Amino acid sequence: MSVIIGHASISEHGNVVGTKGDQTKKEVCTRVWYSKPWSCVIRFTDPSMAKKVAECVKKACENDLIGYSQPTRNTMLNLARKHGYDPSKITEPCNTDCSALVSVACMYAGIPEKYLVVNGNCATTRTLESSLKATGEVQVFKTSDYTTKPDKLKVGDILLKTGSHVVVVVRVDDNPYTLTRSILRLGSKGESVKWLQHALNQHGANLVEDGSYGNLTKLSVLLYQRENGLQADGIAGRITLKHLKGD
Repeated sequence: MSVIIGHASISEHGNVVGTKGDQTKKEVCTRVWYSKPWSCVIRFTDPSMAKKVAECVKKACENDLIGYSQPTRNTMLNLARKHGYDPSKITEPCNTDCSALVSVACMYAGIPEKYLVVNGNCATTRTLESSLKATGEVQVFKTSDYTTKPDKLKVGDILLKTGSHVVVVVRVDDNPYTLTRSILRLGSKGESVKWLQHALNQHGANLVEDGSYGNLTKLSVLLYQRENGLQADGIAGRITLKHLKGD
C-alpha cells in the first residue's frame, strides 16, 4: 500500500521563517508517508468530513501562493475564512505552518473556529489533539500499528507528532506495486511508475507523473540512488523502492 501525505513543511530558507508564498514549491506539498514515528492518528468518525480535510490540504499544496512561516502562520487562515476556508480561492501570498494548515482543513470540513482558533491563533501541535477531541467528531489511535506503519491509514487521517509536526493523508493506493516483487525499469508502465515518479518529485525531481518509465525517470532514479548511497543503476528495484517509501 502506498500512502501520500500533505503538509506544511519548511520555508524557502530551510527554517521556520520565510516570505509569503511558496518560493520552492515544496514549502506546502505532498510526499510519501514516513514514520516519525507519530504520537497518534486522529480520524474523523464521519468519512465525509475526513474526505474534506484531505481535499483542503491537497488544495493548499496545489496553491503556490501559500508558503511556510511560523511568524505569519495565520495569514492563510485570515484569507481562507473569506472563502469558506477553501485554500484554492486564495489569490494573494500568505503563509501557514503544519498545525495551522490542519486547523484550516478541519474548519473547511465543518469544525467551528471556536475549537481551533484562540485569540486569532490556530491550534498548535501541542494543542491540536485535545482541540479535536473536544469536538466529539474524532477517534484517536496511539498503538504502533497506526503510528509506525501506513497499513491502517485512510484518506483524511491526521498524523500528529505532539510538539513537532502534523500531516494529513491525502491519498491511499491499496496496491500500486508489491515491493518484494516489482522491479521498475526503462519501459515499465502503470500506477506503480506513477507512484515512483511522485516519490522522486518529492525529492527534487521534476517529472511528469504519467506512469511511463522513460529516460528522464531513469535519470532521476539514478540521481536519487547516488545521493542516497544506493547502487546507482537507474533501476528501481526493491531496495530503492523501500528507501523511497521510507521503510
